Amino acid sequence: TDIGPVSTPFCEGSVTVVISFTVLESGTVPSGEISITPASLLPSTVRNEIVSQLSKWRFEADDFAALARLEFSIVKK
Repeated sequence: TDIGPVSTPFCEGSVTVVISFTVLESGTVPSGEISITPASLLPSTVRNEIVSQLSKWRFEADDFAALARLEFSIVKK
């Protein structure tokens, strides 16, 4: 996922955070179930954009919800 050009100036340098989220049975990712740790490394504008993009992700439906966790790096060049 790329953060948009509007959020790029808000990143002061390269950072890595862990993003955790729930995938519901329907395959959707509710924005209220997305957490970024440590959140303090990213300005709220960037956090909000990441949450907005992840909540649009769709997974294959299944009989149960699942937790996902990924390491996300922003590299400012």
